[in-house]
Amino acid sequence: MINIKNVSKEYISDGGIKINALSNISFNFEKGKFYSITGPSGSGKSTLLNIIALLLSFEKGEYFIDEINIKNFNDKKSSLFRNSFFGFVVQDYELLDSESAIFNIQLPSYIGKKSRKYINERSKKILDFLNIKDIKDKKVMNLSGGQKQRVAIARALMNSPKVILADEPTGALDYDNGLQVMNIFKDIVKNEGVTVIMVTHNQEFAKIADQMLTIKDGRLYTR
Repeated sequence: MINIKNVSKEYISDGGIKINALSNISFNFEKGKFYSITGPSGSGKSTLLNIIALLLSFEKGEYFIDEINIKNFNDKKSSLFRNSFFGFVVQDYELLDSESAIFNIQLPSYIGKKSRKYINERSKKILDFLNIKDIKDKKVMNLSGGQKQRVAIARALMNSPKVILADEPTGALDYDNGLQVMNIFKDIVKNEGVTVIMVTHNQEFAKIADQMLTIKDGRLYTR
């Protein structure tokens, strides 16, 4: 599904020093599996996630999505592909606080110009799946952290993505709510056939994934 081959990413520091953020990363992410990526701060975890998300270019290597080589995608094609293929979940939710939960959930489908029928049917299914029908009309500012993250996950699912990319999704949550998010991801993989790729500092949550990957000094290690 997602195949990266010998991908390297370099940065130039303010002092003009070349920094190897990623060095010859190769891995094949399979359909319908839950992956966690751990490692020290600054090791390259988020850099890899941003490359996978088509948000960051890379100097060396190849990147295939469903056997399509995306190396030479322009910005417009990358954006269209990203919005249809990926769903995103982040630590600070990135929701519109003054709007309702259901507005936030359905927003990607309005942007993607989905039909009203699709939006209504898809959002109803997701609300049932995540058991959040009771909060759909509440403003986001009035929700708890755990509820906000479930709304963010629902939003990520709206356009029926093949892959969910989660960057520290439990970082702002207590243990119980964090564990609920992990169980939701497992259910998404099982019931929706979606691949989940999660970056996390939490070793306990990382071990819940089907496969745990570690990045250290820009290099990828599998377990």
